[in-house]
Amino acid sequence: MSLPLKAKVAVRDTWSKDDAPVQKAMAQVQQVLGLQVSCEPDWALLIAELDETYPDRAILVTIVSSLVQTWNESMVGLLDGAAPEEWTETLLEKLKDSYSELRLFLDIGRGDIPSTSWDASRGGFTIYVPKEAIRDARESSAVFTGQILAAFEERKEPAPSQSVAQLPDYDEWASVDASTMNVVVGKPKAPDAPRTQPASPPTVQYLPSVDTMARPDDLLRKPPYYLLVSAQGAQNIEVQCSHSPTLEVMHAYLKKWVRTNNNDTTRPPILTLKLHQSNFGLGVVYDRLTIANESRYNGHISVSPTLVLNMVESQLGYERVFCDSFCWHFRRDVPFK
Repeated sequence: MSLPLKAKVAVRDTWSKDDAPVQKAMAQVQQVLGLQVSCEPDWALLIAELDETYPDRAILVTIVSSLVQTWNESMVGLLDGAAPEEWTETLLEKLKDSYSELRLFLDIGRGDIPSTSWDASRGGFTIYVPKEAIRDARESSAVFTGQILAAFEERKEPAPSQSVAQLPDYDEWASVDASTMNVVVGKPKAPDAPRTQPASPPTVQYLPSVDTMARPDDLLRKPPYYLLVSAQGAQNIEVQCSHSPTLEVMHAYLKKWVRTNNNDTTRPPILTLKLHQSNFGLGVVYDRLTIANESRYNGHISVSPTLVLNMVESQLGYERVFCDSFCWHFRRDVPFK
């Protein structure tokens, strides 16, 4: 299967180049371990499985490359002295079956965080890329360290013939947050006390790489959504919103119900409704809607924000977070279905 052009360019720039960070990380493991490190991702399979998670193929390739880089950096930390001597000896013994080569394989995991395990049937480590989007691969460092360290403990291994859909559910690790990982023994820490409230969203621990961040048009499809209504005098209202479909619905509704100007023989709408395209991203993305009385013959007509405010709260489900005499701020944290 031929890769899309954008994916080919990303593979060339972020994976294949000798000076790519992932290649440098694998070379560092090879230098410390004294054995060849090999990893040949099946990009066609990864794109097919993660296409909905990462519509931008370049970001998908960058994320996968960053995960492999983070895994190798975690391995270097262990080989440099963080791991017990017995573990290192076990690793070298295991690698004899793979002709003294450290093999890395990529597959799709069933959890919502990256994970890794030793695959005895293939004589190497498998790195599982989650179906859920991840912000920064470096946040997986502690998880990788713990799981690599615990890789040779006795537990059920995936069968050689299992497909992606049949992979075992690594529940032992799938719900473990990196901040709760004990990297010395490679197992989750015991919680201090049972939680009575839902866990808060994970905080961003690292500044993301520009290359792994979603395009603006993809980023703005996800909550939180922000909406600002401002009254600019008596004849102009501006609605700014980070969620383009919200503005499109508002524009269509107001256009349907706006009155006509009976004083003009062409009977145009009495108000001018206009969607404004965003200056960022690709494709058609709107970030402003203006409602104005632009006719010089209708100076007596004012534009009231009350219908807009009612629609935002009662029909679109946004919650008001701030207001003054001329500006109203809203936010919605639940995504639209």
